[in-house]
Amino acid sequence: MAPLAFALGFTHNEEFDIIAIYTGLACCLDLILLYSLAVITSLVGVTLVLVAGYQRYEDRLEDYAEYLPGFTATILIVMVSDLFWVSSNESFCGISQRSTVQNLQTSLIHL
Repeated sequence: MAPLAFALGFTHNEEFDIIAIYTGLACCLDLILLYSLAVITSLVGVTLVLVAGYQRYEDRLEDYAEYLPGFTATILIVMVSDLFWVSSNESFCGISQRSTVQNLQTSLIHL
């Protein structure tokens, strides 16, 4: 699971935003380390909670095992459709994707 989380980490731009915003400050490395620890803690925590929940309700879930693939497929379809909706908009939640990229480019130029 750790290699998958590591690979998925490259698809998100939060790390690059932190670097772009705090480049040149003493706290940049601290923020990146804090962010990475928060991500690792949340991934491990959610995994442990799900495993414990599965062990506790394993008997009940066996009755619904035939419906789980369809349920999972529905969740994935909703997530993908949301991804296309977000990527089709210029900005999301007031944050322009172009401005984030421009901030990063500006920070890299000033290095």
